[in-house]
Amino acid sequence: EYGLAWSALVLAGFYTLTALGLLRRQGESLTLLIESYKALAVVFVTLAIPLALDARWTAGAWALEGAALIWIGMRQSHHLANFAGTLLVLGAGLAFMDDGFVSRRGLAVLNGNVLGGLLVSLSALFSSRQLRNFPGDSSHVLTPAYRLASIGLFAWGITWWVGTGLLESLDRIEGDGKLHVFLIFMAASTVLGLHIDRLRQWIELRRAGLLLVLFMALVGLWDFI
Repeated sequence: EYGLAWSALVLAGFYTLTALGLLRRQGESLTLLIESYKALAVVFVTLAIPLALDARWTAGAWALEGAALIWIGMRQSHHLANFAGTLLVLGAGLAFMDDGFVSRRGLAVLNGNVLGGLLVSLSALFSSRQLRNFPGDSSHVLTPAYRLASIGLFAWGITWWVGTGLLESLDRIEGDGKLHVFLIFMAASTVLGLHIDRLRQWIELRRAGLLLVLFMALVGLWDFI
């Protein structure tokens, strides 16, 4: 049933072992070949995930993999790893939407819908924070691209955070309390974001908090009407 997934994992293991073997025997003399084998290993692991899992778990795994690639890429100044990681985090959200939000799946909050959405959101926010610290001055040719990617991933993460809370509130709460619960979630999210900003000097979270307050006012007005 999972023959393609196992095949992809075997190939990923083969390329990983080959890269390690070459690194031990040849050291840095075959750097390009070793890096190529590492890249092939990552590709086959990435392909194995959707072949074995449904879209929600695929989304979570891709999001974590993308964040990990960006974390490594920023430390080793590998622009290709950062680019691939950004695409993986964005693709994770698209993979989740492909399967869709499954109503009444599992326990409230503790279910695949919320877990998948939070993994996409947190991975995007983490990646945005990493790319924001791109080690280059404003004259660097890639600085605008990194800033654009950081802003895009931040917006992607906030969208998934708010969307996950909204859909779970609408799905689990009966009657007129749906929007009330969602407003409580939004208020708690805003407080959390402002607290993180105080600890980590993350000004984007502060600005997002102000936008969320405005959004809460609009939701409250619509509920009142």
